[in-house]
Amino acid sequence: NPSTPNLLIEQKSSCRLDFITGSGKAAMDWLDGAKSVRKRMPPIPNPYYHDKFQYDILCDLPRPRLPVCPFPQVEERVRQLAAMIDGAPQIVQIWGWQYRGKDTGYPAVKEVDHRLGTYEDLLKLKKTCEEHNALITLSDNYDDAYKSSPAWSDDIIARRPDGKLWFSRDWTGEPSYVLGLAKYMEGPGTERVHYTCDHYKIHDVAHIDVLTYFSIRNDWDPKHPASGIKNLQARYKVIDLFKQHGVDVTSEFIRYAFIGKVSSFQNGMSGGPCPFGGEPVPLQATIYRKSAIWGQQGHPIDTIDRVLNALFYNGYGYIWGSEDPPFNVSINQLVELYYLSHIPWFKLHQLNLETFRREGDRAILGLEDGSQVEVNYKTRDYSVHLKGVEIARNGNTFCPFDDERIAIYSLRGETLRFKLPDGWDSGKIAAISLAVFEPDRHELPVKVDGGFVTIKAPGRRPIMLYRDGAKARQRLLSNKET
Repeated sequence: NPSTPNLLIEQKSSCRLDFITGSGKAAMDWLDGAKSVRKRMPPIPNPYYHDKFQYDILCDLPRPRLPVCPFPQVEERVRQLAAMIDGAPQIVQIWGWQYRGKDTGYPAVKEVDHRLGTYEDLLKLKKTCEEHNALITLSDNYDDAYKSSPAWSDDIIARRPDGKLWFSRDWTGEPSYVLGLAKYMEGPGTERVHYTCDHYKIHDVAHIDVLTYFSIRNDWDPKHPASGIKNLQARYKVIDLFKQHGVDVTSEFIRYAFIGKVSSFQNGMSGGPCPFGGEPVPLQATIYRKSAIWGQQGHPIDTIDRVLNALFYNGYGYIWGSEDPPFNVSINQLVELYYLSHIPWFKLHQLNLETFRREGDRAILGLEDGSQVEVNYKTRDYSVHLKGVEIARNGNTFCPFDDERIAIYSLRGETLRFKLPDGWDSGKIAAISLAVFEPDRHELPVKVDGGFVTIKAPGRRPIMLYRDGAKARQRLLSNKET
């Protein structure tokens, strides 16, 4: 209408054209262009996430029922998983920790959901989980606002072109509205960041939901008009303010505007039918794999589907956990995802893709350092080679975990044969079957012949092969006695 502010884009429009030449090939293809683009991509800002198992726990929802997962139960889940992954680092984002559960109370964050525990219980959870090598962090939201919130004000809500408050959708049984982030971060938003970090003792990581999902959002408030670019700068300000507290922000969906500013995103592309036909190619994985990490979008069929997507699209198997459908994920499902998907992905996700070809239904991805991935979505087969050595195949993982351990997992239960790393003494190794409870842990027999290890792996039971077998046996005995 005549009173609607005209929001200039506030930056010069531009289009970049790159002219490249082939390297002796008969024809250029998408990979030549992708390699050209990736040369301009910045390195990942924070390498903190490269070896950490990131997952979410939905604690509560705003409805009259028992809490989904109170704080003591969160700690128990973290403890059990730590036992099954041999103390590997975890990043656990808890959702619905405030007011009446997920998405309630925003933009206020000054009250802990009493059905889950007290403020002191939350701080205790964070402290206790550190003993399990797990970081508990909070999922927050700087996009949604509710009229029932104690921090509600019309003045901080974005306006549509007709001047009305910008209604979003009903997430919680109550309509949500879009924050005008530019004006919000000039006012109460800045103090909110400082309060959140100080009050809840946030360190290392904070998850800000939606922050990267909508890179460009206009605000047609006649009093405080803000273009999408101005609101994008306010999103950058959220990231920078958290960084002042030593806290790195993760967010929801990978977007180009946040490459070089956000290191870890929950979601990225994971394929699907193309309206133009043709076969999928790992374009995003080729361009961004050294600039960011991201999880998988959509709803994979099962763990094998997640493995295929992780290998082809380079997105880690992101997962929610709770006791409430559709997120009621068990510890065993998390363990299965970790060993089959994450452990090979940890080794591969930073290696540039150098070649790509298809042979029938098979896709072969050639990576740096002589590494290679083969996936077949039709037969659901896959294989992974790291520096020429096979580390995973068709529901089995036998991958070096670090310099002292090899992680072993078999989906169906099979006899596995794999190469012993150079420098390991075959007479000193020991294989320990892991379990939640120490009395259930035990040593498994292994055979070494010609530099290859043979072990009969039970189905869905994680195993660690230790370089220092004597030390592993002593720890096993000491823990059982305790």
